[in-house]
Amino acid sequence: MGEASFAAVWERIASLEGQQFRSSKGAEFTYRFCKTYLVVSSGSQSIPRTYFEKVFRRREAAPALPGHTFILGILSDPRLE
Repeated sequence: MGEASFAAVWERIASLEGQQFRSSKGAEFTYRFCKTYLVVSSGSQSIPRTYFEKVFRRREAAPALPGHTFILGILSDPRLE
């Protein structure tokens, strides 16, 4: 999957700002989108675009990054398909 396909996913993530998501551990959350990162609704965690891209490109072998459960929750959401 190339940069073009991740860019499209990042645009869809931007369009879903403020909607309800569920982390991979089941916690509900929303996020605020900023151009190169997003902030999880608790306000305690910002997750850079580069982390999303790493998980997107290596889903099975993705490193455990800060915010990993939120990243997986967003990337596995059917609204991104």
